[in-house]
Amino acid sequence: MVRQYSLARIAAIWAAATVPMALLGRVVAPALAADPALPGMERLAAMTVGLIGQFCLVVFLLHREGIGLRWSEIRRSLWLSAPRSPRTGSSQKFLWLWLLPLLALTAAYQFLGAPYVHDLWIGLFPFLAEPAGYSLAAFFEGPEVRARLEGAWAVLALFSVSALFNTVIGEELLFRGLLLPRMQGVFGECDWLANGILFGLYRLSQPWTILGSAILGALFFAFPTRRYQCAWFGIVAHSGQSVFFLVLGLASNRPRDTEPLLPGRSRGSSKRSPSSPCTPRRGRKRGLKRPLWIRGRRSPQLACRSNEGQSWTAMRGPPPDRRDEVGTRRSVLTSEGNAAGEEQRDGSS
Repeated sequence: MVRQYSLARIAAIWAAATVPMALLGRVVAPALAADPALPGMERLAAMTVGLIGQFCLVVFLLHREGIGLRWSEIRRSLWLSAPRSPRTGSSQKFLWLWLLPLLALTAAYQFLGAPYVHDLWIGLFPFLAEPAGYSLAAFFEGPEVRARLEGAWAVLALFSVSALFNTVIGEELLFRGLLLPRMQGVFGECDWLANGILFGLYRLSQPWTILGSAILGALFFAFPTRRYQCAWFGIVAHSGQSVFFLVLGLASNRPRDTEPLLPGRSRGSSKRSPSSPCTPRRGRKRGLKRPLWIRGRRSPQLACRSNEGQSWTAMRGPPPDRRDEVGTRRSVLTSEGNAAGEEQRDGSS
């Protein structure tokens, strides 16, 4: 049986997670940024520090409850076991299939419903609107930012660490793994709703998302976690947005093609025009050997790379005349035959 918290203890844990994140996101990050209106990566780094602090808070609270470092104890106390049936209470593997519709519904809400909820919230409280330089999606969409992020693997590593502590072992582990199993003693069957409201109010660091985070946390994270007594439901559903931004980061980190263009070749094309001196020979049947004057020499591609701008004749020279070669061989054979005939006649005489 999981130990139940009092209302004062729940509020204290919520404050211990909320206040540092608000200070880091709204005070520390703008102070560290070169342009306070565009915190950018400074805000991401500051929020990552706060998320790591939440993981340390979970470890500290588990230690206070007398829970050791054994995985069996941690899994039981944080609901990290397999999902349990709401009717029988037994663990059943087929319940993992509910993750598929949960992911689909979460993505549908975030892409279709969340914008309307955001507009409603900002319409009611315009002073809570998001500042221009705080949007992480807009940060990756700028062409100048994309150019600076090409090959910046340290930024991608920072975002990966932030995503890990945000949706797996930090924020989600605190609210759905630690708090939710211990809130039923105060809130009863509505503990999942109270957990979602606390999760929305936790967003004081970005108050323009309070209402959307409360709906998302209650319906898509806390409710399935409570129903199946499995924190992995909230972790997987919450990690969808992290994967989305990680893909954006990988796309921004991909370096451009800086390979010099070959004659007759356009950027982004692997084919050469027929007029190019480096056009490969096509239509050759398999099994046929190359002519003698090509064997043992460099391929046309290598010759072209080392002698760009020169014509084929200047690079390779004209091929030798095959008729002269055949005529020379015939003359040699004729002279050898004549010499052998003379020696035979001399010997017989």
